[in-house]
Amino acid sequence: MEAIFLNILNMSLTAGYCAGIVLCIRQLFIRHFPKVYSYILWLVVFARLALPFSYETIYSFVPIRSKTIPTNISVIHQMSAGNDQMHSAANELFSTPFINADVAAGGNRLQIAVCVAAWVWLAAAVGLVCYGIVSYNILKYKLKESVQTQGQIYESNKIPSPFVMGFIKPRIYLPAGLSGKEREYVLCHEQVHIKRCDYLVKQIAFLIVCVHWFNPMAWISLWFMCRDMELSCDEQVLKAFGRNSEQIMPYKKEYAAALLSLASGRNIRISGGLFFGDGNVKKRIQNVLGFQRPKRIITYISVILIILAAVGLMGNKKPDQPITVDEAAIMEEINLPYIYFIPEAYWAGIEGLADGEHAYPIILATEDVYDNGDGTMASMIADLYVLTEEGLIKLGEISSGGTAYPLSYSKAGIFMNSGHTGSRCTINTKTWELEIAESVAVSYDENGTDTFTYSLGDKTQESNEEEFLAFFDKYMPESVVVNFMENSNQYIYFNF
Repeated sequence: MEAIFLNILNMSLTAGYCAGIVLCIRQLFIRHFPKVYSYILWLVVFARLALPFSYETIYSFVPIRSKTIPTNISVIHQMSAGNDQMHSAANELFSTPFINADVAAGGNRLQIAVCVAAWVWLAAAVGLVCYGIVSYNILKYKLKESVQTQGQIYESNKIPSPFVMGFIKPRIYLPAGLSGKEREYVLCHEQVHIKRCDYLVKQIAFLIVCVHWFNPMAWISLWFMCRDMELSCDEQVLKAFGRNSEQIMPYKKEYAAALLSLASGRNIRISGGLFFGDGNVKKRIQNVLGFQRPKRIITYISVILIILAAVGLMGNKKPDQPITVDEAAIMEEINLPYIYFIPEAYWAGIEGLADGEHAYPIILATEDVYDNGDGTMASMIADLYVLTEEGLIKLGEISSGGTAYPLSYSKAGIFMNSGHTGSRCTINTKTWELEIAESVAVSYDENGTDTFTYSLGDKTQESNEEEFLAFFDKYMPESVVVNFMENSNQYIYFNF
């Protein structure tokens, strides 16, 4: 639940920037354009609110990254694989992370806060959806005695304003007693809504806002989208009645009069249908009276500009250059006497990404090393870091079980071993967690019976000594012992 909530926060933050940009474009650059263009841009904002994925482009208008808030912000991931822990966790497949005491309290407080916020978010979202469903059904019940006049058109004496309502087969509901001219304009208006599927767009937009209820920009976007939806629909009706400015002029006045006559005085109905008289009637009348059919060249230019704006809004900012490893700055930030930078050739494999799509620098640091006799300053315990676009992330603590089993790595992962266990770790770049991808273990009972287990991911099975030894034969010959006396480029041994 917490991961879903944090993903929603990231989506909401990114879409909020898009909404602000669209608002500026609407007010400063396309204020006098036909409102269908701003309506389209609001649809892009709602697409950003709804879609958990996007693409990267250097032309993006969005100044922030799609994962501004790390999805593992509430958890301090610490992993220990020392002898005692590995023996006791053999039957649990190393699936339980071990959290250090000095960080557990702070981590737990943050985790509790995120958990509470996630459940509050869910409760409010469900409440808003229920409100929408209840209000929709109340309105539907109110229309139970409406009379069908023709096709999808119904009349009722219980409604003051015409509107469209429905999902699969939308209906047009008219108040009883409309005059011939008013009826003609109203039907044309509502039929434009149906043709463009505005009745579905409004309902889906409301559901999206229910998910992002905490974001004021989501509500502002909904208000402006519905307003521009109505304004663009009014313009489309006028286009249908007149081919040039002279022909449109008499229809403008009649249409404005119909708007004024049928204005319901309601606020926008986020959970109901598309009401003919909803919204800012004064603004709609002003827009109708000032409407002019745009010239063809203006239309072409407008379409090109809106397409470019939509492309820029839908994409995320692409990094201009790869991550730069500033070794001196990293060593100062970590502030431990022994630091090792894993060579770049191994990054993608250690991440555990099948296609090696991204590569992030991997760093190990410790304050305890020993000379293993061949000139290598090895360690059994170290902190694991990864350098991302957002900065240095500490993934946790890893350890092996004795001086004969120093920490090592290969393109397949990072290895933690002891006389009784062996494990291959990878890094999940979606959640920034250190994960045990494969492990073997042997335990003994009081009768001296050996019990071997083998795990691959979250699946475990009983094994044997042959498979246990095969794990080490497969990975250890190609693994590189972490030598804290050297870096990929230089020696970086310090004593503080």
